[in-house]
Amino acid sequence: MSGQTLQCAYCGAALPIAFYGVDAWRVGSSFVCNEFCADGFSPSISEVKATLEAKRDSNEFRSLSL
Repeated sequence: MSGQTLQCAYCGAALPIAFYGVDAWRVGSSFVCNEFCADGFSPSISEVKATLEAKRDSNEFRSLSL
């Protein structure tokens, strides 16, 4: 989470901090404070495309047999 703000990308609330670090849910390349914000948050189309292209390039999809 280096370089990112410590607030929820969906509701703007402060991310919970536990004794072991920040306790957050990851959605795409963003972080949200709980499962309800994770359900409501939608990553941008460009983030989704970049993720799919990275998986395609890493042969993750090629291992599937039809």
